Amino acid sequence: MPDFYSNFQELQLHEQEGQDYRINLSRHWHQVLIIAPHGGKIESYTSQIYEVDSSR
Repeated sequence: MPDFYSNFQELQLHEQEGQDYRINLSRHWHQVLIIAPHGGKIESYTSQIYEVDSSR
């Protein structure tokens, strides 16, 4: 599947944060960085894996 947007700035112009995508940040220092850029409906279960791992 080809990318719909060329970059994140283009996505921001066409989609609404909180409705079409979201950014979750932790204000606590961790030894591990978890990124789920294909969460939601793009790749099944990526968001759920992120949520389980980030709660540890």
